[in-house]
Amino acid sequence: MFLSLVPAVTYHVSHCHQFPLTIDNFLLVARTTDSTAELSTLAERISIEINRWRSKDTGGENDAEIRATLNSYQYLKRLLSERLEKQAQIPILV
Repeated sequence: MFLSLVPAVTYHVSHCHQFPLTIDNFLLVARTTDSTAELSTLAERISIEINRWRSKDTGGENDAEIRATLNSYQYLKRLLSERLEKQAQIPILV
């Protein structure tokens, strides 16, 4: 049953640019897909979220929360980049 939710989340990651997605949703897709296209789309959406959170980082009273969220997104983006690099190095067997 859990895996049946994955295509829906993947669809939303690639098609829903109007609202922010949670880190949990990003992690769900990252953990359950081997698709290079989906991982690339996920990395693009994470870049959008990083930029959105950077715009909120003004040094105000929510500064610690904003920086923690921003750090989480940056960490996830590094993990995705490493995973995409590893996939690019694996030869495709037909």
